[in-house]
Amino acid sequence: MIRMSLWILALLGVVHAMNISHTTREMPTAATNTSTSWRSKPSWKEIARNKSRLVSKLLKDYDKRIRPYTGVLPMDVRVDMLVSNIWAIEESQMDFTIDIYLRQYWEDPRLSFLENEMQKTLTLNRQTIDEIWVPSTYFFNAKKAYFHDVTTDNYLLQIHPDGNIFYSVRLTVTMACKLNLQMFPHDVQTCTVMLESYGYQATDVYYKWNSRNSTGDVVFIAEDLEMPQFMITNVKLEERTNIYNIGPHSALVAKFTFHRRLGYYMIQTYIPSMLTVTISWFSFWISPDSPPARVGLGITTVLTMITISNSARAPLPKVSYTKAIDWFLLMCLVYVFGALMEYAIVNFYSCKVQYKRERKKKKAEQEILEQESEKEEDKFTSPCLNGSLKKNESNGSYRLAVVVDSKNPFFPRAQLNKKHPKFRFSRRHRQKERDDLDESDSQPPKKHHHYFWDPYETAFMTSEPAYSVDKYARIYFPVTFAVLNSIYWIVYAPDKMIF
Repeated sequence: MIRMSLWILALLGVVHAMNISHTTREMPTAATNTSTSWRSKPSWKEIARNKSRLVSKLLKDYDKRIRPYTGVLPMDVRVDMLVSNIWAIEESQMDFTIDIYLRQYWEDPRLSFLENEMQKTLTLNRQTIDEIWVPSTYFFNAKKAYFHDVTTDNYLLQIHPDGNIFYSVRLTVTMACKLNLQMFPHDVQTCTVMLESYGYQATDVYYKWNSRNSTGDVVFIAEDLEMPQFMITNVKLEERTNIYNIGPHSALVAKFTFHRRLGYYMIQTYIPSMLTVTISWFSFWISPDSPPARVGLGITTVLTMITISNSARAPLPKVSYTKAIDWFLLMCLVYVFGALMEYAIVNFYSCKVQYKRERKKKKAEQEILEQESEKEEDKFTSPCLNGSLKKNESNGSYRLAVVVDSKNPFFPRAQLNKKHPKFRFSRRHRQKERDDLDESDSQPPKKHHHYFWDPYETAFMTSEPAYSVDKYARIYFPVTFAVLNSIYWIVYAPDKMIF
């Protein structure tokens, strides 16, 4: 018994010792595993070498001249873009310039690889693009384009483990845009961005929009994009196939709708034109007896309207049809020229009346002259002259025969006027007084015609028809201009004007 007990105690001691030894061994083993895990993680240099070997392996025996899935099925190329800026639309050149980030997606199984911690998505630079197959995408309506290379080439290439490729490039393209300017400047223009495959037909490469959630995700417009004369109101996307004599080609179309802002043209063209027409109407309240004032105002307003018309048409192309702004400027020019022609009509009536009165006066003066000559035939004698007054029997006129005295060879003519003023000057003065008396008795009191000053200070302005032309022009010109102006804005102005 005693021996057995000793054996049991010895066995328990050995087991206890073994447990302690095992515990002491496990603790440093954990620390050793931790240090081993840190040591087993590769460095960035090793990762770079692995990726370099992977790229070399992928490009080994890779022929970039052959598209993926050639001879099996057509290649799907998905496209979306980011519009960072749209420069002003040039009406004279019929084009617009757009700055975009063009993004293309396709699948190339030759570039697939196994994914692990060191081999995930490969992001490569510009040189790799020249070593792999890329779609032959071009812009159908491009006039000129260039890639950005500041501070380096703006390209991005990513290869995923499943062979999907993401290719992005930044470029600026000037594209043709067919503008219809019949409603200018109230027009709404639609400009297209069309891209298609140049080297592959639709049976080889087919383009699709990379649709996500909405159109705004496919063609994303930068939030801070602001155009000086236009506002982008809509973007419409299309997928089409263009048929050529060599075969069908797949194409993508993005249609941008631009509404023109009217604020610039209101300030530069419409308001100045209407003010110029209004100023031309001031001549209707200026007395027609002031030709320099009325003619000067009319010519100034006509020249001003011509200048405004030329400046408004300067940036526009020479088209054969009439634009909306042409009708408005032509209407203003007609009214300004009409105000100038109105004074010509007023002057015509005034001169006509004046001519009739002058003829009446001349006839009356002739009659009075004959009567006074008959009465003073016997009374007229000059102490300073040796002569006589003889009557011409043929026409009834009188001739004064003068014999100059040798003692007074230089008899001044003023003495004749001084000695006998009745014969030379009194008849014209007396006739004017008689005409004034006759007119005051026969005509009613003259009306006040609301000029800036009294127009009846001279006989030139006593024409009633001339005043009537001014009176009606003050009413008809503003009323008809307001009516035509309202018709213009109803016909040409869009439902929603953007300023």
